[in-house]
Amino acid sequence: MWYVPFWAQPLLLWVFFQSGIRMVRWVQEGQPYDHSHASVWGDLALCTIIAVASYILQYKEPPDLIELPEMQVIFLVVAVLVASMIFGAEATYWGDVFHAYVVAPILIFALFAAAIIIVAYGNLIFIALALALLTVWAFFLGLDVTQGRLDQQAYRKKLGKS
Repeated sequence: MWYVPFWAQPLLLWVFFQSGIRMVRWVQEGQPYDHSHASVWGDLALCTIIAVASYILQYKEPPDLIELPEMQVIFLVVAVLVASMIFGAEATYWGDVFHAYVVAPILIFALFAAAIIIVAYGNLIFIALALALLTVWAFFLGLDVTQGRLDQQAYRKKLGKS
């Protein structure tokens, strides 16, 4: 039996996100791109938080709270609702739709569980690392907002690439 090491799981998830966004844009728009720093590097930071939780689970059993099927359904519903409310209204191109309805809900769902695991079992170093990585994501999101990178088509027009 084979398994994927804990550190590779979030990395593979990030590669899926990045390749998915670019492939969808390539099919629809003819060019694979992602100008959002929060989408590229911020998502990597969030996936690293998931890796921290995955590392902790090598030594601890998952908390009962996240193993309950009812809680997983609640996490999923909240993740989809939050992602669609935040990103869904702006999603007009398929790459944006992929991010709003696939990438963001998966990240939010996994981060709910990761937060519970890190708070329940993590030491101060793990908690500080998770908060620092969340800050990295927030920094890139703020940078994207100030530079107008969230509306990727408008940003491409500004660069003269459309």
